[in-house]
Amino acid sequence: MIAKGALGAYLKYDLRVLRPQCMRCNIHHGGMGAEFIERMRNEEGDEYVDSILSDRKKLVKAVDHYEKIVKEYESIREEMYSV
Repeated sequence: MIAKGALGAYLKYDLRVLRPQCMRCNIHHGGMGAEFIERMRNEEGDEYVDSILSDRKKLVKAVDHYEKIVKEYESIREEMYSV
């Protein structure tokens, strides 16, 4: 959807923007961002995509933010494996 190098700390490891993509599209076609966004809009809806795009403007202190999301992701992992 958005190249990882173009993401700020707030979205860099956000699970909303992670989607599998074939090597051809990702490597040889630069991720096909416009096509990716259009498909994401069809799958998730305009509101979902617009919220991600607006979150690109959020500024955070990277280290503090990463510490916070590590804890969140550890909780998610625990929930996944406790079932």
